[in-house]
Amino acid sequence: MKIKRKLTKITELEEGDLFSFRTLMRPIWWRFIEIKEGEIIYEEIRSKYRHSSTFVDSIVLKRILIK
Repeated sequence: MKIKRKLTKITELEEGDLFSFRTLMRPIWWRFIEIKEGEIIYEEIRSKYRHSSTFVDSIVLKRILIK
């Protein structure tokens, strides 16, 4: 399996996509859940702890797995 990374708008993410707000330094990966009432809902991959943020118009680094 190959891993590819792509800059994308946060509004283009789908449920379950892995992304990082940090595009230049070593990325920290999160799992996208949804955009609800102007906030992005996402969770830590290991602990499943959910976070929310108002960075809805941001560009993020999306991780794509290629088989």
